Amino acid sequence: MAPQEFRSAPFRKVPFAKLDLDIDNRPDGAVIMQSRVPLTLREAHLPAYLQKHAEVRPDRAWLAQRDDDGGEWRTLSFAAAKRRIDGLTEALLGLGLQSGASLMILSGNSIEHATVMLAAMQAGLVTVPVSEAYSLMSSDYQRLAHVVQTADPSVVFVQDGARFAPAIANSPLAGVPVIAARNVQTGQHDLELLSATQPTGKVPEAISKIDPDATAKILFTSGSTGAPKGVPLTHAGLVLAAESNLTTLGRVTQGDKVRLDWAPWSHVFGGTTLSLSVIDGGTFYIDEGKPVPGLFERTVRNLADVQPEFFMNVPSAIAMLVAAMEADDQLAAQILEKMTSLGYGGAALPADIVRRFEALAVKHTGHRISIVCGYGTTETGPGGGFVYWPTDETGTLGLPHPGFAMKLVPIDEKRYDVRVKSKAVTKGYLNRPELNSEIFDEDGFYKTGDCIVLAEAGDPTSGLIFAGRLNEEFKLLNGTFVRVGEVRSKLIDALAPIVKEVVVCGENESDLRVLAWLNVDAAVAIAEDGEKSVEALNASPIVADEVRRKLRGYNDANRGASQAVRAIRLLSTPPQLDHGEITDKGSINQRAVRDRRPDELQALYSDVDDGRTLKP
Repeated sequence: MAPQEFRSAPFRKVPFAKLDLDIDNRPDGAVIMQSRVPLTLREAHLPAYLQKHAEVRPDRAWLAQRDDDGGEWRTLSFAAAKRRIDGLTEALLGLGLQSGASLMILSGNSIEHATVMLAAMQAGLVTVPVSEAYSLMSSDYQRLAHVVQTADPSVVFVQDGARFAPAIANSPLAGVPVIAARNVQTGQHDLELLSATQPTGKVPEAISKIDPDATAKILFTSGSTGAPKGVPLTHAGLVLAAESNLTTLGRVTQGDKVRLDWAPWSHVFGGTTLSLSVIDGGTFYIDEGKPVPGLFERTVRNLADVQPEFFMNVPSAIAMLVAAMEADDQLAAQILEKMTSLGYGGAALPADIVRRFEALAVKHTGHRISIVCGYGTTETGPGGGFVYWPTDETGTLGLPHPGFAMKLVPIDEKRYDVRVKSKAVTKGYLNRPELNSEIFDEDGFYKTGDCIVLAEAGDPTSGLIFAGRLNEEFKLLNGTFVRVGEVRSKLIDALAPIVKEVVVCGENESDLRVLAWLNVDAAVAIAEDGEKSVEALNASPIVADEVRRKLRGYNDANRGASQAVRAIRLLSTPPQLDHGEITDKGSINQRAVRDRRPDELQALYSDVDDGRTLKP
C-alpha cells in the first residue's frame, strides 16, 4: 500500500474496460462470474490479421530485435514479414507434411521464431514452442525427450544449428528434419533459403482452409506440478485471448502501440503478448534481457529506449527496476515518461516495492501508475482474471475479463476452488485421456487446482487473493493443515529483500520450517566487505541477524501453528531445472525441492549447528 502522501496524486489515465459483471450465486455456495462487456473477434486466426496489416500498414515495423552485439535495433515490417512468411509457407507445403503435423521450435524469442510460427500456421501445421532451457540448460535432456515423445514433431526449427545440435542428437529428434536460421549444419535446411521460395497459389489456398477450431499451438505446462503436459490451443482461442487482453486494457486502436517483452513464447503469457502485436498492428520489441542480475541491465536500457506505455514482468525484475531508477533520476524519468500501467505476475509483489515504485512515479510524473495483475494458466490460454481498474494495491488476482467466466467453489469457510471457462480454454491435454476426464466439472469449467480467498468476505467483486494450490498443502504432525501458498506469500513479503525465495516444510513434523535462498545483491549490501559468494553470505553473522530479525517480525504477526516458522535453513545450491525444482519461467516446485533435498530437510529439523539453520 502506498503511503498517504502518495494517495493525493491522481492516476495516469488507462482506458480500462467497464467492470460490469454478471454474478450467479448458486444454492450450493458456488459463485459464477462473467463480464457483460461484449468481445469482438475481428478475424478468425492470426494469419488473417497479418494479411490485413501487410496491406493497411505495410511499412510499419512489426518486430524489432537488437543486433547480436547488442547494438542497433533491426526491424521487420509487416509487408516484409508477409513476403518472408509466404515464401516459408510455400517451402513447408513442399515438404509434403500432413495437415495438423507438428513443427517444434526449440530456440527462444527471435524475429525468425515469429516468422516460422506464422508460416507453420498458414501451412496448416501445429507449432510447438519449447523452453530452450530443455535443450541448452539440461544435462540429460529428459524433459526435451518427454515433450518430443508427446508432440511427435515432423520438423524442427532452431535459431542456431550448431548450438542446438547436441540436444537434437541426444534426444528422439535425431532424424527429424531441422530448419536453422544460422550456423546451418550438414543435413539441415537453411531458413533464409526456404523463406526465399517463390509463393504460389498454394499459400492463399492453405490459409483459406485454416479451421478456427483446429489446434494452432501446443504449449507445455511449466512442470511445477509434475512432468510437463501438452496443452493444445486453437486458432480461435489464441485470437480470443489476445482480443480480450486488448479490450480489457482499452487498447483496441490499431498500429500505434509498442511493446517490450522478454517472456518466452514457449510460455502462455509470452506467446499471448506476441499475438497482441499481430492483432493490433503494433511493434513488438524483443527484449534480450532477463529478470536476473547481469542480464536485467539490458532490459533497463531497452525500457529507456522504447518507453512503452505498459510494461509487465515478474516481481523480482520489478524490484531490480525500482533499484535502478532510484539510483538514476534521468533513467527513471525516461522509463516513466509514457508509462500508464505496470503489470506483474508469477508471484506476489512485495508492498515495499510498490511503495518505492509509486514514490518514483509521483516524483517524475506527478501521477500514480496503476499496478495490474492477471490470473491464468497454460490451460486457460491464459485468461481468467485481471485487475482492470486504477489501483496501486497488490495481491488480488483481479476479476473475470471479457470472454472469460470464473466459478468459485467453496472449500471451507474462507477459501474457494477457482475454475475457468472460455472458448480460449484447452479442450484437454495431449494424449492424456486419464487426466482429461477429471479436469472439467459438470458445467464445463476447467478446474485449475488453485485456491483463493475474497479480498472482502462475502463480496466476490472485491477481488480474489491467491491462497495456494490444493496439491501443495500438507498436514503437521498434530493434523493441522498448512496452506503453503498463503504462508509462502506472507514470508516472501516479510523477509524481503534479504530472502529471495522459500520452500515451506513440515509435512508430518511438529512445526513449520523453511528452506530458503538469499537475495545475493541484498545480502552483499549489508555483509562484511569482500563477502560475495553464496557460501560466505550464508555464513555471515550480519546476514544471519537480519534474517532472524525479519523472521521475528513475521512470527509476531503469524502466531498460529500453521503459520509461525520455527527455523530457516539457507541453501547454497540454486534450484535445479533437471530435477524439476524450478520451471523455465522461474517458479519453484515446492514439493520437488523437498523431495530432492532430503539431507537439507533433515538438517533443518535437527539440532546440528552448522551456521545455515537460523532460529528466531
